[in-house]
Amino acid sequence: MNDKTSASNPNPAVLHVGIDIARDSFQYHIDSKVTGVLPNEASGFKRLRALLKKHAPAAHLLCEATGGYEQDLVFFALDHGLAVSIVDPARVRHFIKGKGQRAKNDRIDALMLARFGDENQPRPMNRPLARQRELRELSRRRDQLAACRQTLANQSHHLSHKVLLRGERKLLRELERQIQEIETLMETLIAGSQALRDKRDALIEEPGVGPVVAHTLLAEMPELGTLNRATAPALAGVAPYARDSGAQKGRRFIRGGRPQVRRKLYMAALVASRCHPKLKSRYESLIARGKPAKVALTALMRHLIIHLNHRLKNIPQNPENAT
Repeated sequence: MNDKTSASNPNPAVLHVGIDIARDSFQYHIDSKVTGVLPNEASGFKRLRALLKKHAPAAHLLCEATGGYEQDLVFFALDHGLAVSIVDPARVRHFIKGKGQRAKNDRIDALMLARFGDENQPRPMNRPLARQRELRELSRRRDQLAACRQTLANQSHHLSHKVLLRGERKLLRELERQIQEIETLMETLIAGSQALRDKRDALIEEPGVGPVVAHTLLAEMPELGTLNRATAPALAGVAPYARDSGAQKGRRFIRGGRPQVRRKLYMAALVASRCHPKLKSRYESLIARGKPAKVALTALMRHLIIHLNHRLKNIPQNPENAT
């Protein structure tokens, strides 16, 4: 594909740089003459920064969410004052199909990420504070260990050999110990920040929201408290989207957003449907109108995140400069 045929950048002062990231390396596309592969480690990041200084002083980096392989490069770029956007891989796939591009390799993917930036002008992400990064890492590790614990607990019912059962119990105890250790670290981290403490305290005052849900919201959705009624559910992945065509009215579905937040909101909504003064009656009303239980719970998830966003808006803002 000849990249000269692509639409021009409506903001020529900014050069969008496509970064296609793999586990061990990444392909970069600064322009048609400056493209290549670098290791996905500190030496590669420094080399990329030197290239950007020379060829694109006003660069805006674009990469896809790759399950974590992009994090080191993104944090390096943010720490060095570079504009970065992590874009939804599905949007990029549809963009590539819309351009009629059938071939696929890392070089083409990096090129198309740059062109995607030219045409869509994504907003650069904010630089997360060091404390925010650490909290997110701890939260995700806790979720991984909790999932392992649940899997082992489910499988233990099928074991009968004494040695296997003893080993299973030992593994479960070790997982529980590590989960408790991580939760203690998260509590200590939050206790060291007045802003995080205020937010955590405001969240857990809501019936149905416990410490795990509150910690996940603080880790995965730091924007909560600054969003509007439409953006908060969309970011959490609980906004219903229409699927209508002509006279046909399709069912509404939720999609996108942040899966870690959505999973925790489901559990919070499940508890709220039984004990929340307002959401319990809302849930019962939806069930009485014939709504399936999961549909009613999804509606509660949406109302809950809107309410939590509003609650955090009303606490005093306490910006901090974490190191």
